[in-house]
Amino acid sequence: EGTVNQPQRTRPVVRNAMRHVRELIHTAALKPGEKLPATAILARQAEVSYVSMVKAIRELRREGVIRLVNNHTHVVGSSGDGVS
Repeated sequence: EGTVNQPQRTRPVVRNAMRHVRELIHTAALKPGEKLPATAILARQAEVSYVSMVKAIRELRREGVIRLVNNHTHVVGSSGDGVS
């Protein structure tokens, strides 16, 4: 039963992590094409686990907010796409 409830508890944490990255982009702390800080640093800043930040980054990639270059570097999308 604990496993069934886990995604419900995790989802808001991942949304908070996504919100943190979006805020960095919205405030121009990160500009289009700029490399994101290391995942561990972003997780610490957002006060979420490393795994939650990895999930947030994966979702932001799906939304086009950030993109993967050279198979390991995440950068802000060309125009901050998906950032409101």
